[in-house]
Amino acid sequence: MRSLFWLLTLFVALVCADDTELYVWNSEARVSRPQVLIVFDNSGSMRTEELQSPPPYDWSVDYSQGRSFGRLYYVRGQINDNLPNPGDPEEFRHFSTSLNGCASSLVPVTGVPGSPTLLEHNGFYTDAMMSFRQGARGDRTWQWRSFPSSLKRAHGDGTVDSYGFDCLQDISDAAIGNAIGHPRVELAATGFPQNGELPYDGSNTSDSDLTITQNASASLNATGFDHADSVTLFSENYLYYRQQAHAQMRSRLSIAKEVITSMVQSTPGVDFGLAVFNLNDGNDQSVDGSHGGRILSAVQHLSAGDKAAFIDAVAELTASTWTPLCETVFEGYRYFSGAEILTGQALPLLGEPLSKDGRYLSPLSECQTQAYIVLITDGSPTKDEALNSLIRNELGVTSSESYSVEDPYRTLSSGLLADNYLPALADAMHRGDLSDSVKGHQRLVTYTIGFSQDGIDSAGALLAETARRGGGRYYPAADASALSNALQQVFSQILQVDASFTSPSIAANSFDRTQTLDSVYYSMFLPSERPRWLGNLKKLKITSQGMIVDSRAQLAINEQGDIADHACTYWTSSATCLLASSGGDGNAVDEGGVQEAITNQLNRKVLTEPEGESGLLQPFSVSQLKARAGGESLLEELVGLSGSELQEAMEWWYGKDVDDDDRDGVTNEWRQDLFGDPLHSKPLAIHYGGSKGVRILVGTNAGMLHMFEDRGQTLLESWAYLPTVFAKNVMTLKLNTQTGGHSVYGIDGSPVAFIDDANGDGEIVASDGDRVWLYFGLRRGGRSYYALDISEPDAPRLMWLNSAESVPWQNLGQSWPEPVVTRVPDYPLDNLTVADAKPVLILGGGYDVAKDADSVGAADSLGRGVYLVDAQTGALIHRFIPQTSQTSISHMPIADSVAARVEVLDSNGDGLTDRIYASDTGGNVWRMDLPGLRKQNPWTGFKLAQLGGETDASDRRFYHEVSVAQTITKQLTQTGLEGSESSQSSVVTTDRPYDAVAIGSGHRAHPNERSVQNYLFVIRDFGIVSASYDDQPLPGHASIPEPIQLTQLLDVTLDPLGHPPDDAAELSSRLQLGQSKGWRYRLQPSEKALSAATIIKGAAFFTTFTPGQIESADSCLVAGQGRLYVLRLDDGANRSDNSYVSLGARLPDTPQIVVPPTNLSSDTSWNPKVYLVGVGQGFQLVDDKVVEMQSGSGDPDKELVPRFIYQYQEEQH
Repeated sequence: MRSLFWLLTLFVALVCADDTELYVWNSEARVSRPQVLIVFDNSGSMRTEELQSPPPYDWSVDYSQGRSFGRLYYVRGQINDNLPNPGDPEEFRHFSTSLNGCASSLVPVTGVPGSPTLLEHNGFYTDAMMSFRQGARGDRTWQWRSFPSSLKRAHGDGTVDSYGFDCLQDISDAAIGNAIGHPRVELAATGFPQNGELPYDGSNTSDSDLTITQNASASLNATGFDHADSVTLFSENYLYYRQQAHAQMRSRLSIAKEVITSMVQSTPGVDFGLAVFNLNDGNDQSVDGSHGGRILSAVQHLSAGDKAAFIDAVAELTASTWTPLCETVFEGYRYFSGAEILTGQALPLLGEPLSKDGRYLSPLSECQTQAYIVLITDGSPTKDEALNSLIRNELGVTSSESYSVEDPYRTLSSGLLADNYLPALADAMHRGDLSDSVKGHQRLVTYTIGFSQDGIDSAGALLAETARRGGGRYYPAADASALSNALQQVFSQILQVDASFTSPSIAANSFDRTQTLDSVYYSMFLPSERPRWLGNLKKLKITSQGMIVDSRAQLAINEQGDIADHACTYWTSSATCLLASSGGDGNAVDEGGVQEAITNQLNRKVLTEPEGESGLLQPFSVSQLKARAGGESLLEELVGLSGSELQEAMEWWYGKDVDDDDRDGVTNEWRQDLFGDPLHSKPLAIHYGGSKGVRILVGTNAGMLHMFEDRGQTLLESWAYLPTVFAKNVMTLKLNTQTGGHSVYGIDGSPVAFIDDANGDGEIVASDGDRVWLYFGLRRGGRSYYALDISEPDAPRLMWLNSAESVPWQNLGQSWPEPVVTRVPDYPLDNLTVADAKPVLILGGGYDVAKDADSVGAADSLGRGVYLVDAQTGALIHRFIPQTSQTSISHMPIADSVAARVEVLDSNGDGLTDRIYASDTGGNVWRMDLPGLRKQNPWTGFKLAQLGGETDASDRRFYHEVSVAQTITKQLTQTGLEGSESSQSSVVTTDRPYDAVAIGSGHRAHPNERSVQNYLFVIRDFGIVSASYDDQPLPGHASIPEPIQLTQLLDVTLDPLGHPPDDAAELSSRLQLGQSKGWRYRLQPSEKALSAATIIKGAAFFTTFTPGQIESADSCLVAGQGRLYVLRLDDGANRSDNSYVSLGARLPDTPQIVVPPTNLSSDTSWNPKVYLVGVGQGFQLVDDKVVEMQSGSGDPDKELVPRFIYQYQEEQH
């Protein structure tokens, strides 16, 4: 696919004060063209004559038999079985040939004016394309937009002839010609696309070359053609040809030549190369130039002359060799990796130089994260064993990975069965890094095509396995038409932009805390330069062995840690997966999942608030919104509309396609994007038990909180709640004009729940006294917290709403911190028993947007503190804030906002939280103690650690919570011998308990920031007993300690305790650690920790992100990368031989703990095995070392077995 790594870029057109700056495209960063090496079968069997249907396409024949209307048809995105039917009156994917402004498709195929164009001659043309058109009814501006999936509406209202259609290749070729016959004069003009009153900038042939080049670059930056959808245009005549049934005899070679030629001519967005088989006429006893294959044409951007030479070279091929599939692909691997020439030749027949000093010149650059091999063959391998030993040794392939094939012509050994390493080779090329000399990770993706029925029968299984392990797909193609279609599918898939981002969440078992459920939910979104972003939610499952699988029970996570293209997720219909060219909905945001389920649901329950402060949520209607807003005029003021326009806007928010966004002429259907984007909102799954099943709650920036019922293979939306306050965003979302990025926020916080199964029967029944209360903030969507009673999941009630617009919440910042539900001492007043304690919420003070400034952080005015709230009523119980003038306040001199959830600890095991830890955006960690009744033991707060600073390099910030674990260390100290006058000393080991406080620093609001030196920290809090820290000399009171400083933490970056150079060095480091307040690990320049750590089995699992960069003005974008560090909790020893585990091009979240149940109710051997998800492709901890493996989860080698707190250093709870 075209590179998705442009999404994790560091420059944006809009100045984003948000982590969405990662996802906004910047066209100044050069993105590479897909590089494809075609391995062409020129074996003797290709002489075989086939009765093919139909004969070669001849542009001069009228296949329509007089039914042509002068139209071009199209398919947007990947091609499968979705070709337009020109004879179908309900087919609306077409427009007049006179509207085609893609001049590159209109170039004469022979170069002679008057000869047929590429599009006419070949019948199709594929490139990235856009359409100049108006938006939906609410957005009447004309500008370059994505290619419409259908033109039904435009044909219906007669506006299609006002549209313009153009392609990326024109800008790349600096071709200023457009649709000269267009009925609109401005669309017939010369120039490059622009977004303004006129579609083109007026560039013409009299302009200088420099001006033309500059104008083309400006066009890319303004319009985004370089990340537009791949579109294939078809001539009307060609589509009628594809419907022909008559046949003729032709050789396989001539068919393949014709198809390859037309593909190269009609797919200008791809850099092609060509490899063929050598003769292989020896006896396989030696490796020489007659074995394997050779590169006939270097992979390159083919000029018109190069294309002609390429086509001539294909035309001259003869069918005269054996079929050394593996050996030829191995030579292709050597070419891409820049290795020594083995069976190839030093000079290509055409194009760029192929080698230097006996080594291949790899076509890969930093811009190229992956390249492609497309292998076309009509049979199984023959004489393909001579290089087996070399392949095994060079790529680390084992003999057990061989694939047995029948080869009656083999000479290396007796017998029909030969070992073939083609699948293993494809796997190694896809997993490994092709070139150590090129920055980043480069890989090869292998597609295979079995041509002819013989090829399908004899080699289909081998080719399918090769494509599966090579990250591509296998296509059986029995005839010419199928071969053409297969290649069209391959190239449309390669060119298609894949730009989704995902984050997993786990469904907890509400009734058994020793295990979670086996579902893993992935929220995802598709970035845009407009306020309305597309989102989705998909489901996979995790087995009791830790494998994440799809609805077909197939491994669903690829080597990059993404949902694999071939995966068919739960809730997605089998028809959707079958129609997808990859065989599944995979990581595609616009396919399957919640989006498919919700838009296919006939009836929806959409709700808003009651008129009063609490009560049942009410059916969504304009009248109810008016009542909630305080009257008609106030709602009209909020939305900016009145009358029928207001009604239509609210119907749009409700989910109706009132503007006919999909242009199908239907306006009373559900909008395809009604779900919105769950940018930061993680789905919460609640298991109600009984008939109510599992419910999922998630918020989106469309201003909705959704509840879904997970019915296993299917999904039903239970309801959607639209808070009235977000009516103010409706018109911005509806118009969706270009803003440069994400500009509208709704319910962007993650919901949390208090669940009380009062009678312990494993089922939530409200009439039995069971309770489920839901809480959520808005993150950038506002400064409020909401509470809903969802004890009856289908009848939600508003419990309370606390907003910064009311006292005492006026100092609340944006509601970023997730609430923590717990019980504390002295609530109700004077209570110290867990049985009588009422549930409370503990909230961080929120985020002050003053910290968005791109400068060293200063003191904040909002969000400075921690709040305790009655979970049922929302009443304020207690505050830890700088002020001291009111009751129920603990003075805490905090100057920076608290944007993260707090962490709580029950240090004495009595069931009540007696300690709170909070981190702030100034790089500080705060400790709050709740030792008992406030009238006897005051609640206090103090600064535990001060790890930020006032310079660019020390401006460290915490945007996520600490992770806390009770543990113990063997503290080493060195003492002199008592009474001795010598210099002798002894080392004393002391078991000392402490609370490990783990956190990493990083600027979440500016993840592309690169001036701060960030760290991973583990602080040792030796004050393991909660007390009143107020400097009073009384029992239960304690002195306020000085904040821990950076210099008091041992630097473990060089792994002095994991890989010490010798025993003396290790002893020295352990003695230093014994005198330290913890340890710190220095991150690489610009690297930062943007999510909380997970502590398990004596290790801290930290994730980090390093932003991408552009090395120079003419360089390409190097993708941002996620990493996982596994560091021993007690001393920071690194458990990865490579320092970290690469998580690929992603901003990773906190690794999520999952304890999947057994699949068998009778399985008495089941143990509560712990796994982690959100850790890339997966790993296993073996002998305290990280070993990467493709499972989709991390195996920390841990079972949930009860341990004593503080028993020894690797056990903690």
